[in-house]
Amino acid sequence: MIRLGTSSYIIPADIIPNVEYLRDKVDDIELVLFESRDASNIPGPDVIAELGRYAEESGLTYTVHLPYDVKAGSADERERLHAVETWTRIAGITSCLPVHGFIVHLEPERYRYSDGTPCLEPSEDIAAWTERVKLSMRQLKERTKDFADPSLFCVETLSYDLMHLLPDILSNGFSVTLDVGHLWLNGLYSPDYVRELLPYTRIVHLHGVTGLKDHQSLLVHDRLQLNGFLDILKTFSDRDIVLTLEIFSEQDLRESLEVLSESEAF
Repeated sequence: MIRLGTSSYIIPADIIPNVEYLRDKVDDIELVLFESRDASNIPGPDVIAELGRYAEESGLTYTVHLPYDVKAGSADERERLHAVETWTRIAGITSCLPVHGFIVHLEPERYRYSDGTPCLEPSEDIAAWTERVKLSMRQLKERTKDFADPSLFCVETLSYDLMHLLPDILSNGFSVTLDVGHLWLNGLYSPDYVRELLPYTRIVHLHGVTGLKDHQSLLVHDRLQLNGFLDILKTFSDRDIVLTLEIFSEQDLRESLEVLSESEAF
């Protein structure tokens, strides 16, 4: 069954007011979590209790977007281990909730060249970067085995081709977050590509793309291309997939829900 979700930052407020606003509009809410020296929104015990209450009352599930500004492929061992430790800690904090999946960014060394064109390779030394990422995935699985099934960790498609990592993602028992907007943005989208990844996908991220801008309303996106993807997704409706509208405003959500309704996808 495909269930509909969106992000925890639709109205300009913290997580709990957003959950209150969204609870009767979607089936799943993506908790977009961040942590830096200057700011953090990692939920404390009171917020976790409130999230649990809303889930019980409204039948919500959560997808937890683990902090993305950490580098699991870093050549700096302290930085690489920091990524594993951060993900482990935050997955542990949120694991008492009805979590449909933990979203993992295996960050590339850069996303774009200076001229704005996408950098389709994650590193100048792909082999070394890949080995470090593989180690980070193995350590994440080991450190979370007591509280999270490995299939809940969903590695997201970013600016590079994820296929070369897929065997290791699957060998760890992990799943995929298929971010269709990222595929469109970086020229990686094809019907065959998404059909190959959807059997391993627990979470789909959908958002409009125009030029070099993503995470926009579906209203701005090419309708023929969007409907082509939705037609493919329908053929995987027997899987337990959350389709997240990864957008960040009331207007974008309203417009995107209207587009989906017109497409008769849901």
